[in-house]
Amino acid sequence: MRILSIIVLFFFLSGCITVTNKNAEETTFKEIKINDLYSVQLPAYLKPSVNMLNDEASLQYSNNERSFYVIVIDEVRANLAINNKAITLVEFFETSTANIVGSLTNVQSSNPEHIKVNGMDAYKITIIGKHDQLIMVYKCYIIESIGHFYQLYCWTVADLLANNEKDMDTVLNSFKELHDK
Repeated sequence: MRILSIIVLFFFLSGCITVTNKNAEETTFKEIKINDLYSVQLPAYLKPSVNMLNDEASLQYSNNERSFYVIVIDEVRANLAINNKAITLVEFFETSTANIVGSLTNVQSSNPEHIKVNGMDAYKITIIGKHDQLIMVYKCYIIESIGHFYQLYCWTVADLLANNEKDMDTVLNSFKELHDK
């Protein structure tokens, strides 16, 4: 009878123990604010990029071990025009994404999708192509506010997309304009 009591106690106690899977850890994010203009949530493992990723970017973070890179370029809409006519979101999207496509070979892309990011109109696209013998995946959001256009780019090596994609999507969807200057 005593052995039966010990077995019952063992099963009772083992039911109260929670086992966690260390491989299923959730990413911790931190809010980064840039020039009181916008904020974005970035994984804590990303750090300000030591190497210049883009000369025009106001935000540049990376993690070389994960091959995960993020930049944001902000541009004042009043400074952009085609033939003295204000540029549209579609025109800005086409110009911005053409710059990435032009730097790649064997390019494939998703269809552009019109979305809202925290109330602002945007287009998103995924571009895959070869750069320096590596197949890269770029997730691009081009966002329009009253006074600015924002280019958000997250990219990684295609082999690591499964590891990075959830965090990439969180970064892109977290973008917020703090106030329009």
